[in-house]
Amino acid sequence: MLSLYIKGSMRLAGPLTDNTGGAVLLEVSGEAAATAIVANDPAVKSGIFVYEMHPWKLQRWDELAKKVKDAGQPSRPAEGK
Repeated sequence: MLSLYIKGSMRLAGPLTDNTGGAVLLEVSGEAAATAIVANDPAVKSGIFVYEMHPWKLQRWDELAKKVKDAGQPSRPAEGK
């Protein structure tokens, strides 16, 4: 996994704290590239791990916050609403 991180393909990875598995965030050109990486993982190939893939869109909250700030809108709703 370190080699994937060094190449820039793997952005984040770690175990789930409820001991039900782990998660890996890949940044690759598309689903085929992600599938190739995961399907060739030795633990997946040997049946130790199984995988699910889900596309994910990173929401740039810093950009949204800047738009709200620049527009002079409150960053959160007023209390009681």
